[in-house]
Amino acid sequence: MEDHIPNYIRLMERIKQKIEDGDYNTGDKIPSEREIAANYGINRMAVKNAVGKLAKEGYLKSIQGKGTFVVKTMKRNLETLTGLSVSIKDNGLVPSSKVITKGIVEGFTEMNEKLGLGKEDKLYRLLHLRLANGLPIALEDTYIPFDLFPDIEQQNFEIVSLFEYMENRGFTITDSPQYLTIEKLNERESKYLEVKPNKSVLVFIYIHKDVNGRTVEYTKSYTLGENTKFEVRLI
Repeated sequence: MEDHIPNYIRLMERIKQKIEDGDYNTGDKIPSEREIAANYGINRMAVKNAVGKLAKEGYLKSIQGKGTFVVKTMKRNLETLTGLSVSIKDNGLVPSSKVITKGIVEGFTEMNEKLGLGKEDKLYRLLHLRLANGLPIALEDTYIPFDLFPDIEQQNFEIVSLFEYMENRGFTITDSPQYLTIEKLNERESKYLEVKPNKSVLVFIYIHKDVNGRTVEYTKSYTLGENTKFEVRLI
């Protein structure tokens, strides 16, 4: 590498160029620090600096025990009522889901009230990890009135989109208040999102209502914001 340019900066430009040229695609694992140092004839500290800065800029993501992967900044329009899977596809990425917990919940009084239900009404809970090109981007904890969707237990939400499932059952979402906070992940949440514990993340709360004003979904979404650009237009 040229002497007048710091090695880590030169390496950053090389990796960026590989991403732009398609040599590295979103979700690809790049070589280890040791391999990169050997390939370019530089020390590992320079490689570590380059990788760390590229991660801060949103080009790379390091996952403990797995390696470093190429990521892509994803645009999400908060003004449209589309599911996360559609947003992922619109950005040229492949969406997928991993179901962590699912099943009927009873006696969750606080959540029943949020959904406008009686204390005795059953809820269906779906905790699933949302991925883009195999990389985690959000952990979503969802509660749904079970009586409105009696066949929901037969659905495979690693294949079927929850948003599409509801629409196919005649529940078109027409109103969706959204709330945004910032919270620190606990150890369990961090494990699923493959980040360090106590990391601060964006937390979206979605309250989806149908044409009849019924609340059909309450979701708390722990979202990694480093590689997502959110779009909101003020009028």
